[in-house]
Amino acid sequence: MPIKNTARTRKRTKSNSFLPAKYFKGQPLVAGLFFLWHNNDMYLSESERKKIIAAYDCEDLVESNHYQVEPDTWVYLFRDKNDKKYVLIDADYINFDFEVYPHLLRFDNGEFTKLDFVLQREVPVKDGSSREKASGTFLFEYTD
Repeated sequence: MPIKNTARTRKRTKSNSFLPAKYFKGQPLVAGLFFLWHNNDMYLSESERKKIIAAYDCEDLVESNHYQVEPDTWVYLFRDKNDKKYVLIDADYINFDFEVYPHLLRFDNGEFTKLDFVLQREVPVKDGSSREKASGTFLFEYTD
């Protein structure tokens, strides 16, 4: 099924090698450890977060917290000097197609942290040369 032109879809472009399940057949411990290793690879380091936030031209944001909300999804919460709140969403595959704001975004996977955000607007990447740095992420201004 083709993706609609209006959808804001991003796939992570940095290399994440992922082995097919056939390599773990009959070895649940190895599969579990591989999942944990791969899952930890999703977490963005502080330097990675700074580069991504700079790609959105928001270098003055200060991180307040971060959470894993799904197996391959992390959210990072930020505030600016005027106390506006921002959420950076990082995932292997993101498909958000919000045409109208405000928009309720809910993460409620029972295995991970449950969070709700009332998204006010999407923050665009500052220019075409910054798209690669922001690959696999979205930045939104939100309210509680």
